[in-house]
Amino acid sequence: MCGIVAIHGKPDEALAHEMLGRLSHRGPDGQGVLRIGDTILGHARLAILDVPGGAQPMTNERGDLAVAFNGEIYNHSLLRRALESRHVFKTRSDTETLIHLYEEEGEDMLARLDGMFAFVLAGPNSLLLARDPLGIKPLYYGRKGNSFIVASELKAFPPMNKLHVLPGGCWLRAGGTPQPFALPFPPQPPVVNVSLSEALPEIRRRLEEAVVKRLMGDVPVGVYLSGGLDSSLVAAFMRPHTVELHSFTAGVEGAPDLEAAREMARYLDTTHHELIYTEDEMKAALPEIISHLESFDAPLVRSAIPMHFISKLASQHVKVVLTGEGADELFAGYEYLSGLGGGARLREEQVRIIERLQDTNLQRADHITMAHGIEARVPFLDQGACPRTSLPVKSARRLD
Repeated sequence: MCGIVAIHGKPDEALAHEMLGRLSHRGPDGQGVLRIGDTILGHARLAILDVPGGAQPMTNERGDLAVAFNGEIYNHSLLRRALESRHVFKTRSDTETLIHLYEEEGEDMLARLDGMFAFVLAGPNSLLLARDPLGIKPLYYGRKGNSFIVASELKAFPPMNKLHVLPGGCWLRAGGTPQPFALPFPPQPPVVNVSLSEALPEIRRRLEEAVVKRLMGDVPVGVYLSGGLDSSLVAAFMRPHTVELHSFTAGVEGAPDLEAAREMARYLDTTHHELIYTEDEMKAALPEIISHLESFDAPLVRSAIPMHFISKLASQHVKVVLTGEGADELFAGYEYLSGLGGGARLREEQVRIIERLQDTNLQRADHITMAHGIEARVPFLDQGACPRTSLPVKSARRLD
């Protein structure tokens, strides 16, 4: 997890450093700036995979292609094995796999990536942006004079007339318009005739697989544990695969989640950490929370408060946490969804709220955890590489 910036057309290294300074919370482990042709790339790094060797921006062997990457590619080892006979790898990072895969496949590679990502690829004369299908990782862009500017957060930009968010599942060439490469869901849902007793083992298998792949990294991984069903399931699937599992909870004195989390932590034998905050502390933290959230949406701000305090606590112990984002949307956990019955009406609403997550709960999870220099991973929203929901790539070509 990191912060990225790019300035294309009229490279301005001083501006790139200034923008990176506003994203230093996203990358406390180092910063790098690189010029390639008409582009300046900047990267603030949170070191998770190949800690000593994965610094960015990163170039290919010839130095004519560079990338600034934010996120994780969970199937990078599999993709790398197919590339090693044709490329010289200098690191163990998923970033290097990404850049070599692009050299061979151009934008067609995007549907093969299993993970959460936002990245900027630069060639001598052009620039490419891309974002994962659900928009788990943020990416914004705009134009100022002759410069096309990109960053992970709105606060990084200089004063500009208009900014855009790159939609999830899209790529964009500088000066062009977003082009979709994947949909979060198939346009027509497959017809599946299975009983509940048949479905449950498959749901369990897929969720455990989604959790285990998100343990990837060279740093400690923890879990946000409220004691509710979603976070408890994630923690339970993590526990057999960790020597020591750090769990975290936060709340006001007497909150039921505190005791529920303690009980689950005892049951799973986690190393449990707890933070109790007051109403005065919440009020004092609000300006900082809103600044990092980059939204005044009242429900989003309200839910960002406990995440702020639990992230502050977790940052003292781990660099990666797994969270339960997406479970209520996916399994109809919100009370109002129960009034929609089943079938097409319920599915339509679930699709709508899941597609909106990039502007709601996923924005909160990314911005608030990154404010404290930690990475949030969301196993309930696992899609794998998405060939079934991929779209034909229009005008796909490699950067020049």
